[in-house]
Amino acid sequence: MDEGLIFVLSAPSGTGKTTVVERVVTTLHPRLTRGISTTSRTPRRGEMDGVHYYFRTRSQFIELIAEGKIAEYDEFPPGGEGSFYGTECRVIEEPWLSGKHPFLALTWPGMVNLSKKYPNQVVSIFMDAESPEHIERRLRARGDLPDDKIRSRLESGAEERAQAWRFSHLVINREGQLEETVQEIVRIVRVRLATLER
Repeated sequence: MDEGLIFVLSAPSGTGKTTVVERVVTTLHPRLTRGISTTSRTPRRGEMDGVHYYFRTRSQFIELIAEGKIAEYDEFPPGGEGSFYGTECRVIEEPWLSGKHPFLALTWPGMVNLSKKYPNQVVSIFMDAESPEHIERRLRARGDLPDDKIRSRLESGAEERAQAWRFSHLVINREGQLEETVQEIVRIVRVRLATLER
């Protein structure tokens, strides 16, 4: 298989995105692979290269961009002083060689940029919670975020929600219904794979 599909899940912080990605990839293994992002930030305690992220220095990341080896990227915070986060082309294209398809968790600008590079391959899914109030409860339940960070994430979530129209599919991760959410996304993936394989 020279080209396959790229499944992209985007969601506001606090909607359970990481858990859903892991569950969907596990359910559809080996047809899906989890796309590991590349970052220029320093690894946090317990993080391992090639497991949580591919860790690069800022200059290495810029070199990958210049060489055309980064499919999409963002800088957080923007403005030249933040850390880069992105997806290397190999993370997408290498699975295709063995008939597999990458499943990525991206921001909405990341999805848009990826769609420009791979215009016929991206299957985009936007996942949201039932309401901003549900997200706030989840963020507060973590117990590791101060109020200003929670407010910032809720504001970012509102901005992301306003871009949901850009996605092919919308899924609501309802409180206490994680398995139903996972199965809904699994169904979307299976339908698209079946279409590809006809």
